[in-house]
Amino acid sequence: GAANCAAMLAQHNATNKALAKEWYDKAIQHYEQCRIDFPDKEDVWGYQLYVCYNNTGNTAKANEFKKYKK
Repeated sequence: GAANCAAMLAQHNATNKALAKEWYDKAIQHYEQCRIDFPDKEDVWGYQLYVCYNNTGNTAKANEFKKYKK
């Protein structure tokens, strides 16, 4: 839930790039922890990590999760 909230706040603050990046970084931290704790729940963290990494400009990391792209 915390990851989803942080991602929504990042999207909501998209015009303030610095603030959006801070929220995306928090979302990534939480989604990565979900990935560790629940590796079989790709539907919870896969696409979301793709979006967060893509929206922060981390193309290399985004490509790692591209297979979850909807």
